[in-house]
Amino acid sequence: MNEKLLAMVKAVPVSFILKDRSGRYVHIDDETARVFGRPSSGSGTAADLFPPDVAKQIADAERTVLETGETVMAPIWMPDASGNRRHFAMIKFPVVVGGETLVGGIALDIKPFSTNSWDTSTYRQILDAITDLILVKGPDSRLLWANKALLTSYGMSNAQLQGIVDAEFVEPDVSQQYVKDDQQVFATGKALDIPEEQMKWADGRVRIVHTVKSPIFDDDGNVAMSVAVIRDITDAKRFEVELRQAQKLESIGRLAAGMAHEINTPIQYVGDQRQFAQDAFEDLMGLMRRYQDLASKVEAGTVEVADVKAVRDAEAEIDLPFIEGQLATAFSSMAEGIGRVSKLVQALKEFGHPDSGGRALADLNAAIRRTVLMATNEYKYVADVELDLEAFPDIYCCVGEMQQVFLNLIVNAAHAIVDADKSRRGTIKITSRLVGTDVVFTVSDTGCGIPASVHAQIFDPFFTTKAVGRGTGQGLSICRLVVEKHHGTITFETVERRGTTFTIRMPCMLG
Repeated sequence: MNEKLLAMVKAVPVSFILKDRSGRYVHIDDETARVFGRPSSGSGTAADLFPPDVAKQIADAERTVLETGETVMAPIWMPDASGNRRHFAMIKFPVVVGGETLVGGIALDIKPFSTNSWDTSTYRQILDAITDLILVKGPDSRLLWANKALLTSYGMSNAQLQGIVDAEFVEPDVSQQYVKDDQQVFATGKALDIPEEQMKWADGRVRIVHTVKSPIFDDDGNVAMSVAVIRDITDAKRFEVELRQAQKLESIGRLAAGMAHEINTPIQYVGDQRQFAQDAFEDLMGLMRRYQDLASKVEAGTVEVADVKAVRDAEAEIDLPFIEGQLATAFSSMAEGIGRVSKLVQALKEFGHPDSGGRALADLNAAIRRTVLMATNEYKYVADVELDLEAFPDIYCCVGEMQQVFLNLIVNAAHAIVDADKSRRGTIKITSRLVGTDVVFTVSDTGCGIPASVHAQIFDPFFTTKAVGRGTGQGLSICRLVVEKHHGTITFETVERRGTTFTIRMPCMLG
C-alpha cells in the first residue's frame, strides 16, 4: 500500500515540499525540481530559489503555520525555472514527524483551472504589444515583471530583472526617488501621477517620461503590488518647445509692424530735435564769429558804436533767449527718444531670445512691463493698460515662456475690446500678487466676453473664435501648456458683453 501511495504521489503533477522549522528544505519532489529547480546548496531555503518578494511571501505563510498550527492557502505569483512568473495556489500546512512540527507545501498551477479564455499568456502578449513601458513591483520596490518595451529599454530579460531594485546603469539618487514614489503608492493605496521625470536607458540615453504608478490590491484589500505605466514623452516635449518657439516667432512677426511704428515715432522726433539743434548751432556759430570780430576791434582800439549795435542786432535776429531756453529741452528730448528706442529694441531682443527650457531666477513684474511695451501697438488705439503689480522676490521660472503667456492674454484682451465696441475705448488691467506660497496674476479686459457655448473649448489647440488672419488658435493652448509646466493653473471668469478675467496661479519657487 505504501509503495502504491508513494507511486501515486510521485505521479501527481503537483509540487510537494517539506521544510524544517528554520525554513530549509527537507524534501523536494521531482515535480518541484522540474518546475522551480533545486537550491544550489542542496538543502537551502526559498531565498535560494526565488526573488526576495516571493521568498518573503512564502516565509510569512510558513511562519503562520508554525505559530497557529493552521493551514494557509493563498494565490502567489512565482517565477519558474526559466524565470517566467506563473500563478500558483500555495498551500502550507503542518506536518508532525516524530513529535516535531514541520511545514508541508503544495504549489498548484492554477492556469488549467482558469475559466477565462484570455489566459495569462494572452494578457502578457497584450502588454508586450503596448509601446508604453509597463513595470510591476513588489512591496519592497523590487522588480517583478516588465513588458517587452521596458525590457528593450533596459536591455534585460524578465529573469534578470526579477528581484532587483533597479538596473546598475540608473543613478542611485534616481533609484531612491523611484523607491520613494513606490512607497507612497503602497502607503496610500492611491495612484501617483508623475507628469515629467527622467529615465535612463541601457544605451545611455536619458529620456523624459510621464509615469503613472497604480496599486494592485489582494483579496483582502491590501496593496500587494504596484504597476507603473511609463510613457516616453521626449519627442512630445521637444515638439512642445518647438511649438512654443514657433508661436513666439509668430507673435513677433505680428508685432513687427507695430514695433517699427513705435520705434519710428521717437526716431522722427529725435530727427526733428536734431535739425533744430543743428540750425541753432549754425546761428550760434555765426554770432560767435561776430563776437570774435568785435573782440579783435576792441584789442586794436578801433571799435565803434556801430560794431556793438551790429552784434546786438545779430543776437536779436537769432532770438538768443529762445535758443538758450529750447536747446537744453531739445537735447533732453533727444535723449528721451533714444532711450525709448533702446528700451523697445532691448524688449524685442529679450522677448525673441530662444528659451533654453531651463528655469532661472527672474523678475516677472519686469517681464510683464516688458511685454506690455512690446504689445503697445496692439492695444494703444483701443484700450488703456493699467498695471497693479505687487513687489515680490524673483522666482524660478522660464521667463521667456511666461512673457509669451502675458503677450497672448494682452493681445486677446485687445481683440475682445475691439469686438465689443469699436467706438468705445476699453481697459486692460494686469495685477500680480503673492498669496501664501503662490504667485497670482490676473489679466482683465472690458471686452465682449466669451460665449458660454465655447467655455470648454477655449484652451483646445487650434480652437479660435477670431476671424481668419487674427489668430491660429494656439495662444490659449500655449498658455495652458506653459502654466502647467510651472505646476500652476490658468482659469477664467467671463460675462458676455462685459469682459473676461484670466487668472494664473502657480507655486512661488523662490531662490
